[in-house]
Formats: sequence, C-alpha cells, structure tokens
Amino acid sequence: MDLRFFRNHRLELSAIGLIISGIFLFIGTAGWLLPDADFVKDSEYLQQILEPIGNWDFWVFVPSVIVFAILLWLFIDYLNKLKKFTNMIEISSKSNFKKNREEMEFLAWELGDRFVERFEERKKELRIRD
Repeated sequence: MDLRFFRNHRLELSAIGLIISGIFLFIGTAGWLLPDADFVKDSEYLQQILEPIGNWDFWVFVPSVIVFAILLWLFIDYLNKLKKFTNMIEISSKSNFKKNREEMEFLAWELGDRFVERFEERKKELRIRD
C-alpha cells in the first residue's frame, strides 16, 4: 500500500485504531492499575483475558497509551483540518478565495483526493485559472 491510501482514509483508519487501542488500554488499565477493583475480580470475561497476559499487563498498558494518544491526535487533527477547509471553500468572494488558495490546496491534499477534486471544482465555479 502506498501513502495515498493512508492519506485518503486517515479518518477511518484512526477511528478504527482508536477503538482497538482503547480496548487494549482498558485491558492494560484493568490488569495493571486496577487489579483489585471489584469489576475486574467479578468479570469472568475480563479474567479470561487477563489470565494469559499474566504479568505483562504493564507492557499492554504503556504501548496502548502511546498509540491511543497518537491516533487521537491524528483523528482530532483531521477533523480540525476538515472544518477549516470546509469554512474556507465556502467563501463566495473570488478575491478571498485567491488569497487563501495555497492554504486550501494544501489542506485539500492532506485531507485526500476527494477534497482535491472539490477544490478544483470550486476553482472552476469561480473561474480561477492557475
């Protein structure tokens, strides 16, 4: 796979990664930080998961915190760029569009191919030449 795939599906991949790393974060937290909590002791399913992990629960917790933080940053960064791009692309003024053109083009590239197409369509609507 090339980087284009990851750029085009960054939101979906980071959301799936957040869910998976969140599960591991929960398991690591339950096994390392809260082993004596009632919900950990009473849950058969959680005990079945924690038993094979043994004393490695610390090594489940630490990487999951790091991965969760990175993926959360990627997810929020994507949403912020999407909001900024959407606000900028809806500008009706041709001069304001030209002023923000480079930034919009870069945001469109970072967000993926469908946003590049949207940017190009908007340029055609406003009759802006390269």
